[in-house]
Amino acid sequence: MKAFFSIFIITLTAYMAHAQEVIKAGTVQLGGSINYNQQHLSTPNAVNTAPDMTTRTFFFSPAAGYFILDNLAVGVSLSYSKSTNTYSGPASTIDYRRQQFSIGPYVQYYQMLTQHFGLVGTLAAGYSRDTENDSFASSNAPNGATFYKRNGFLTSLTPGIVFFPITRFALSSSFGGLSYSYATNDGGSTIDSQNTYTTFGANFGLSQLTLSGTYFFGR
Repeated sequence: MKAFFSIFIITLTAYMAHAQEVIKAGTVQLGGSINYNQQHLSTPNAVNTAPDMTTRTFFFSPAAGYFILDNLAVGVSLSYSKSTNTYSGPASTIDYRRQQFSIGPYVQYYQMLTQHFGLVGTLAAGYSRDTENDSFASSNAPNGATFYKRNGFLTSLTPGIVFFPITRFALSSSFGGLSYSYATNDGGSTIDSQNTYTTFGANFGLSQLTLSGTYFFGR
């Protein structure tokens, strides 16, 4: 069994070494991802009323990079997302509106297994800004609103897979990764400006699926 396993590993390694493709130094990549999602939930209750909740999310993230070495690129990426969550009940309405923006450098390494298929890992960091406006109206309580702005930084490590249907264009996908963020409220918030928020996440799964496309100039 050990001999069979050793032969399998040697054969696989030799195949990968023979089939491996290289993205040459000097190549320029330009790509990104865009996504829109809308969900609506209606929940009837015991008195035959049906509170409604609608969630809308828009996400856009362009990126540009340059291969300083074979298979190793450095670049800059930015992302913008906007989400709204509206709850409408028989006696109250709640509206959440949130915008997030981030920009910063990244390092990306490609390990091509065949001419068309490979693995990719991305290490990114940058500045982040997060704003949220919440309002609520009720027939049983006074109306109100909250507002905050948060500034901070974030970093992430994301593994993924990449597929080249043609030489200069790639489709890539990831299923989550590791992330860390730190943020503080600024003076414009209605929440205590001294509050700080630290988040560490290790999230993987189909719910974290992200798809993107990249064009390679000079490949």
